[in-house]
Amino acid sequence: MLLCRAAVDLSRSTLNYLAGLIRRHRNAIGSAWRLLNPGQQALLVLVHLRKGETFAEVGAGFGVSTSTAWRYVEEAVALLSERSPKLTAALRRAAKGGLHLVVLDGTLIACDRVRADRPYYSAKHRCHGMNIQVIAGPDRTIVWTSGALPGRTHDLTAARVWGILRELDKAGILTLADKGYQGAEASVVITPYKGRNKPESQKQANRSHAKLRGPGERANAQLKSWTLLRKLRCSPCKAGHLVKAIAVLQNYQVTRGLVSIDRVAADRPYYSGKHRRHGVNLRVIAAPDGTQLWVSGPLRGSVYDLAAARIWGVIRALATTGLLVLADKAYQGAGAHILTPYKGRDKPEPQKDANRAHAKLRGPGERANAQLKSWRIPRKPRCRPTAPAASPKPSTPCNSARPHPGERTSLYVLE
Repeated sequence: MLLCRAAVDLSRSTLNYLAGLIRRHRNAIGSAWRLLNPGQQALLVLVHLRKGETFAEVGAGFGVSTSTAWRYVEEAVALLSERSPKLTAALRRAAKGGLHLVVLDGTLIACDRVRADRPYYSAKHRCHGMNIQVIAGPDRTIVWTSGALPGRTHDLTAARVWGILRELDKAGILTLADKGYQGAEASVVITPYKGRNKPESQKQANRSHAKLRGPGERANAQLKSWTLLRKLRCSPCKAGHLVKAIAVLQNYQVTRGLVSIDRVAADRPYYSGKHRRHGVNLRVIAAPDGTQLWVSGPLRGSVYDLAAARIWGVIRALATTGLLVLADKAYQGAGAHILTPYKGRDKPEPQKDANRAHAKLRGPGERANAQLKSWRIPRKPRCRPTAPAASPKPSTPCNSARPHPGERTSLYVLE
């Protein structure tokens, strides 16, 4: 493993705050000498939480074992989580602080689980994860975060489970929420109007509602600025404690004006309805063993896969090479040389068998995309997308995917 010097975009006061908690805890339990002092342990924990480094990576960087790094993080997360306020106390403090408006919103903390764990699968976000409820102020300050529930739990159900609606009614604080909370029993919870062809007065009310709710919902984005919460690699039951610990650190930063808020991505052409996020579209040609043969340039995320393949001349180039190409259903209609699965429900058994065989052959080749994203920067680049114009010319000839003389491979995967 290679070691390097890197930076963490947190202030020194945050480091001193966490180091103070650890130092007082060590004194309280009479801890013996440890390899890292409280300041070094605090820095290790912040690197893990902020940058999502694994225990093996931070352990190697700080000269401790993987198990020691795990114990240091668990200890600090428990100390921070204990400082997270209870719901009643948080709302009482908000009311005393003159806060007359809060925003209630749910977020999904994605987790690395297998498909068999259906309770953790969120059909709304199309991934596995844990449901977290967040109450925030209009100034983006996190007032309270809930524990974790399986990802399939509806936001309104989660609010009822944690007793949020009852406590909001008692506190009498006006609460803005999205349409997922319609039907809430609390009279203080205000949601937008639903339905099409609404009268102009309701449309105007919805616009005003979104304008007031938007800044408060940025609290979820602030939580996800801590890389660890973008996809948990640990047990899902730890999601609630991790969110509470990070919320304490985030509030410590925000209340001192030390955090700059990321820009909101307003460029609709970059939004992919399929993945429900902003990004750029890349085409990859891979061999059945997962070897990457060719990668296209970027197009805006709203571009359909088949349209992107045509823009880059992939369909035409593959036809001239005479290669057999496997692709998913998005490429149906590309040509006879590109084999795609059968579509539709209630397919006959031969078509189902053909689809299973197709997926079995295509699967290893599609690992090329996973290999690209094993390099962390492509997971979510912080730079300019630099998407080309509507019909760019390929920067790399697709003909480079043609097999070299002597190669026996005649099957390729387009993704």
